[in-house]
Amino acid sequence: NPEGGVSAELATKYVLDKDAFVKAKVDNSGRMGLSFTQTLRPGVKLSLAGLFDTTRLQENAHKMGAALTFEA
Repeated sequence: NPEGGVSAELATKYVLDKDAFVKAKVDNSGRMGLSFTQTLRPGVKLSLAGLFDTTRLQENAHKMGAALTFEA
């Protein structure tokens, strides 16, 4: 925590089916993270995620990303 105080997060994971799940988290600073992960085929996963500052929704303070993971 940049202010030097105590920080807290609450997170959850929900399994949609054997190949997909979503995760969500929120912290005491008002940041909310959401992600979706899908297995495309054995050894290949696609993840989409975003981190949103709920205290500054009108500003350009959010992050989004995608990842393609290959496993051996």
